[in-house]
Amino acid sequence: MLLCIFTVFCASPRKSKKVREMQSYADIKRSVYIGETDTLTLMSLIGPPQLVSKNARGEDVWSYKHKVFARDSKAYDLIFIFNTNDVLKDYTILRSEY
Repeated sequence: MLLCIFTVFCASPRKSKKVREMQSYADIKRSVYIGETDTLTLMSLIGPPQLVSKNARGEDVWSYKHKVFARDSKAYDLIFIFNTNDVLKDYTILRSEY
């Protein structure tokens, strides 16, 4: 089973970026796909969420507060909603102004 998961991550070049390479808002937009990206892939891209909750439909909602990307030098709040199969249903990226 572990070998199968490893093969899936290696087989798709657009999902192979590491956390340290996610340096901008644009990197997220290019690497995260509604209906394709799952929780394990997202965690490999930007790390574990700061908060995991459930919405009224019982879907997982992952939140990253004040994520700062090196290339942008701006802070973002990232909110990802996953369906009951742990596949990305929707996401929102908000630029934070302080």
